[in-house]
Amino acid sequence: MKTPSPFYIKTLFSVLFALLFIGQTQAQKKERLRLSVNHFSVIDQEDYLNILARYKGESGYEPVSGISLEIFQVLAEDSLISLGNIDTNTDGIAKFIIKNKRAHVADTVFDFSYLVQFEGDDKFRSADSDISVSALGLTASIEIIDSIPHIQAKMIDPKTGEALTEEPLRVRLKRLFKPLIIGEDTYFTDEEGQISVAVPGGLQGENGQLDFEVVLDEHDTYGTVISHVTADFGIVPTDESTFNSRELWSPAGKTPVFMLIFPNLLIFGIWFVILLSFRNLLLIFKSKNNENN
Repeated sequence: MKTPSPFYIKTLFSVLFALLFIGQTQAQKKERLRLSVNHFSVIDQEDYLNILARYKGESGYEPVSGISLEIFQVLAEDSLISLGNIDTNTDGIAKFIIKNKRAHVADTVFDFSYLVQFEGDDKFRSADSDISVSALGLTASIEIIDSIPHIQAKMIDPKTGEALTEEPLRVRLKRLFKPLIIGEDTYFTDEEGQISVAVPGGLQGENGQLDFEVVLDEHDTYGTVISHVTADFGIVPTDESTFNSRELWSPAGKTPVFMLIFPNLLIFGIWFVILLSFRNLLLIFKSKNNENN
């Protein structure tokens, strides 16, 4: 068997080195993707992951839209269950709803871990981010104390059944664009894991219904947890619409009367002056012709 020449071997190593160098250069040109994950749990409604994809551009961190992310539930260090895929929107945000968080774990498990993974593409390198949260018992109710309605909330660790003290909670009233803070910005639970917040009067709600929410916001152990409670002591808003009135902001069919009269008078007056001037010009032209004849 003929032995390859040293020149052939040297050339082969040079080509392999060049290919390896080109591959590394291409990889270095790709942007680094940054994934941040927050876990939200709305009691008795839904659990979801709020994912933000960004990269550091020339003008700071910019959102990455239209990339596909795969979501896994972590059962052990070497055991993953795929929950599905989701694409980021134009703001680089993806909301992945966890349909059944206990589908792959026993009822005695109260800790949940998730992994968000991006495989990479022509512009961005592969990236991943994980999050672990514990289950939380957060209840909310309405109690009447001295004829004043109060929002009562209680936090319990379901693993031990013990009350959670000195934990920050917020009480808000749901609104169309932004929730309305009720009382102080933050309340801390007492030794029984409870808070009690008086509800001010005069709050308006559709059909008198008020939807309050007690929120534990971005906790290191439990994530964001929200518990809702509804009440019917709101004030029904009065209809102050002027849709059927003749106002400046009304539809064209409801134009104010003075807006119909005065502009038309001005238009007719201008046309009257124009026609009168034209008539006078004709009379002047005729009189000059008669003089010449």
